[in-house]
Amino acid sequence: MDDSFFNRLVENEMRDDKRAHTRHELRLQVTVIKGCRSFTTFTRNVSLGGLLLERSIPAEMSKGTYRVILASAKGRHWIEAQGQLAIAYTHLNRLSFGLCSPGFLSTLQDWITGHSDTKAA
Repeated sequence: MDDSFFNRLVENEMRDDKRAHTRHELRLQVTVIKGCRSFTTFTRNVSLGGLLLERSIPAEMSKGTYRVILASAKGRHWIEAQGQLAIAYTHLNRLSFGLCSPGFLSTLQDWITGHSDTKAA
């Protein structure tokens, strides 16, 4: 089966679940680093709890925790957190946040708010 089938399953599952944080459609560049390997993609949506990625993390990078670096929509700023797969290794495109750098969540909230304000205008 192709990725689009799995992406639709994830979207349906994510739409039905109860979440602590609201999702926002916001496309940010994200770099996932594990050891000496890195993987760069973009977000499909973000929340203060985690990310849905456009592309799945390579299977060989799928276990454990990651360094997760998000770049602002304009690419001028970045923030960093520790992340892990949101659902134990079954969806390689869903990350949840663990330890965050100081100011990570407030900066991410500012980016989300700024995007929402721009979208409404």
